[in-house]
Amino acid sequence: MHSRFVLDTLVVSPSGPPDPAIAIAASRAGAIGVLNLEFANDLPASRTAIDALSTYGRGRLGVLLHVESLEFSRSILSILPENITTVCLAGSGVEAIGELAAAVRSADRTVLVVATNEEIARAGAAAGADAILAKGHEGGGWIG
Repeated sequence: MHSRFVLDTLVVSPSGPPDPAIAIAASRAGAIGVLNLEFANDLPASRTAIDALSTYGRGRLGVLLHVESLEFSRSILSILPENITTVCLAGSGVEAIGELAAAVRSADRTVLVVATNEEIARAGAAAGADAILAKGHEGGGWIG
């Protein structure tokens, strides 16, 4: 069996209060536009941002969730519109990665795992992630 390497552009909105503007613009430009909900905890505000992304985004859309916020992440997964087809999972809870990855895959969505170390990368691979995104000290702000 031969695998095919595909290089794609993923644009993630900044962390903080959920704002889909950058993800919408990225999707309209041909990238995968991802709404960052990694540190979000306000479900109504997140729902509003998800609805805007779903309505105004074009092409490929996604969300970024934090695996340690398991209940919040489950709630987000339960309300995702069908056109948001990519879910990125970040955080160091390797057990939660497997659980959330299974939920994402059962909804027939693409699951990407953000890895800041080898243990997380291996957990993502074991969970059947479609891709592992390596994150390091590549810029200012919140980094791996």
